[in-house]
Amino acid sequence: MRVLRIIPVFVVALFMLGGLPLGGAQPNQLDKGIMIDGDVLLGNLPRPSFTELSANRFTLVGLGVLNYYNESQLEKFVPLIQELHDMDMRVFTMLYSNYTTTLKYAELAAQLGFDVIEIDEPFAHSFTENQIVSVVENVTAMYPQVRFIITDWSLPHLITLYALTAEMRNVDIAVDNYDSLQYVQWNSDLARKYGKQPYTWLMFIGNRHSSRNLQAWLNATQATNSNLLLFLIDAAQKWQSQWSLLSPATPIPEIPTSIIPITVMALLLTLVVRKKDS
Repeated sequence: MRVLRIIPVFVVALFMLGGLPLGGAQPNQLDKGIMIDGDVLLGNLPRPSFTELSANRFTLVGLGVLNYYNESQLEKFVPLIQELHDMDMRVFTMLYSNYTTTLKYAELAAQLGFDVIEIDEPFAHSFTENQIVSVVENVTAMYPQVRFIITDWSLPHLITLYALTAEMRNVDIAVDNYDSLQYVQWNSDLARKYGKQPYTWLMFIGNRHSSRNLQAWLNATQATNSNLLLFLIDAAQKWQSQWSLLSPATPIPEIPTSIIPITVMALLLTLVVRKKDS
């Protein structure tokens, strides 16, 4: 009978003091994200399962470039979004088009339940600064919980984006320059200056510098404390060639250091219970 009384004391102590991890992204945990081509999802082509992504601590999963699909196709993303949410992962989409199309699909993405909207290289699509602000403000007014990531590869454009969104707390900036590691550091420095979270896109397919030197880029992202966005689980299945490096066998979970003092407290409570029973 004493054992039955001891176990609840231990469990309650762990939960009350936050020492038992409950899954999903933990506070201050960096995002580990990956983009999956929408054609892969809609065509049921080979890809890592969501269970595998969760086991390998991915926190953010991209479901294609939304503006490539019509509204009837978009409905097929809804159960995928729900499945990822049920597994404590957040979901994002990429928008790669002009202002009018981006605004339309940003609102649709928020309606469908996407947590994060990534606006990809807006200056390459002739956005003005006011139009970038307009997309964020219009969606935020209706869906204040939605976050944005705005991406560019050019340092002058990155500087402009940080200054432009300095007061927008739901906007972070990502760099997608795949040929110079220096940009990872520059983007991290800008993010710290403006109190934002740096995001780094890392292409791991094709023949870019980042894909040919994948481990060095992963190391640089980690060294700068940047959030990672991996590109791409593609329909041609090129993603499989380096997947073992990006998704190693799931390690045995370590006991969080926060549990150690809690364990001591639980043992003390156990002694109290035993003393009362004696």
